Amino acid sequence: MAALSHQDSSRCQVLSQQEGWPHTLGDWELQLTQSISIGAFYNHELIGTALIWHCDDNSLATIGMVIVARDFRRQGIAKRMLSKLMNESTAKAFSLIATPAGLELYQRLGFNTVGYISQYQGNLNAQDPQSGVSTLQEMSLEDFCEFDLRATGIPRAKILESFADTSKILVLHKNNKPIAAGMVRKTGINLVVGPLISASDKALIEWWQQLPHFANGFIRSDLYCSNLTKEAAHALDNSGLREVYQGVLMHKGKYPPIERNKNTELTTYAAISQALG
Repeated sequence: MAALSHQDSSRCQVLSQQEGWPHTLGDWELQLTQSISIGAFYNHELIGTALIWHCDDNSLATIGMVIVARDFRRQGIAKRMLSKLMNESTAKAFSLIATPAGLELYQRLGFNTVGYISQYQGNLNAQDPQSGVSTLQEMSLEDFCEFDLRATGIPRAKILESFADTSKILVLHKNNKPIAAGMVRKTGINLVVGPLISASDKALIEWWQQLPHFANGFIRSDLYCSNLTKEAAHALDNSGLREVYQGVLMHKGKYPPIERNKNTELTTYAAISQALG
């Protein structure tokens, strides 16, 4: 096993393509720059990857992009990669999104199921916004990082700032106060929405309804099931997005998961991504 760098991006992309994952070469280059990563090798061939991202104060780290080539599974490779990453980390808690295939492994490593995350995707339908709420405007990255901190209780400005060149942040105001804001970033030929934070379901729905005025094309978003009400899910369906995948949200450690901060009026509806939480 050895640390990975952006020079390994093309080999990492081959592994993710074999799993049917949509990550581009640019996605991998950015992720390897953002994270601490480890790779497993056999005869100089990359056969496994695992990445970990730390929030600014190391209170929480998220784990993702855990891949082992099919011919090398059931040999303890993923366990060794993850154990090394966590043992060398100074984080107080860890979170990840598990596939059914990886659930048993993560449980053996001390992770507990705390919820589920649903990936919605599709092409947005234009809708008429509700009355009484202003249109979306662009928000500064600095203001959004503060908004995100209020919602999650976790400082993660460094991760959000790494998307500055490929994203825009759209905010919904009412009475000159931000009531919903989300990051919309380009990845390959598609758009990803997240994180997405709102003070209410009504504001969340209005944000989605107005999004087609500012962004178009194929959109993907990873939403926390515990915070997604029937009304909000119905609004997503009406907007043209469909749930295509559900992962298991797992947590290890005493620090609360991102979507469960009870000390705020804001709710985190969508993760940055499944890997980043």
